[in-house]
Amino acid sequence: MSQAAPISPSLPPSDDRGSATERYHDWAALLALALLFGVMLVATWQRWTHPIVDHGREMNVPLRLLDGERLYLDITYHYGPFAAHVNALLYRVFGVHLSTLHAAGLVCAVVILLMTYWLARRVLSPWEAALSTALVMITCALSAAMGSYVQPYAYAAVYGWTFVLAALVCSARYVTSCRNTSMWWAGVWIGATVTCKPELGVLASAPLGVAWLLASLSERRWLWRPLGLAAVPALAIALIAYAPLMVTGAAQM
Repeated sequence: MSQAAPISPSLPPSDDRGSATERYHDWAALLALALLFGVMLVATWQRWTHPIVDHGREMNVPLRLLDGERLYLDITYHYGPFAAHVNALLYRVFGVHLSTLHAAGLVCAVVILLMTYWLARRVLSPWEAALSTALVMITCALSAAMGSYVQPYAYAAVYGWTFVLAALVCSARYVTSCRNTSMWWAGVWIGATVTCKPELGVLASAPLGVAWLLASLSERRWLWRPLGLAAVPALAIALIAYAPLMVTGAAQM
């Protein structure tokens, strides 16, 4: 089955990503962002955690899992199972330290900022995209106020937001290339999002639906195959994550 024709996004008239000048400005903008990241990291060092808010829960729940307690049954928890179990695994591998969680948050922060820059570059020049990314960095990623990507109010939120942006990147790539593999990966990230915070799954699904609709309108037919390729991994991952909980819950009742 032939794939749909790519839909060209709206770009600045002078944009030419293949030119050496454009690549130079991209690397320069990324270098400036890296320097700003280093400055912000030093300026906010060890000022990300506020134990009296929600951060104490984020440190304690993974430890309780390591001690054999069960999520939702022994531990009151309002998010999906992904973050708690991943953080418990990180504790087991790297030790029960606050720096273990901070390292996970820093990795998410870097990934989110890179995806933010990539998405901004679809419609902005390198330095405009860098300015947008810097705003996210200062106000969200490395804020020392009451939460950041390094130490969020819930790691389920920052992991989920990382997956939401990954799904958005894949949806954007599908709009411009109409490769079915982009839809499949978008479905994978949507499923991962649902395992963190189910409500964020709706947010991740909306751009994919728009991308699919635009491609279908461009082809003047409903493209069911790429939609199915996205739906299968999303539903499968969600089912694998929540089926044990539903079975256990039914048994307890």
